Amino acid sequence: MLIFKGDNMKIIKIISNFIEDVFVISGLSLITYATFLISKIAAIYVLGTILLLIGLLLSVKASK
Repeated sequence: MLIFKGDNMKIIKIISNFIEDVFVISGLSLITYATFLISKIAAIYVLGTILLLIGLLLSVKASK
């Protein structure tokens, strides 16, 4: 059984703050990769849309 104490608990708290972002970025990366396998032009549109959405989300987060 693992017991987290002291510094290990701090690391777990830091990771838990960013785990949602890691999953979102991983999912978007896989969607873009799958689209590149289908068509390069479609993938560029998907990538542009994803980057635009990430930019908008970051600007909303920064203003809060």
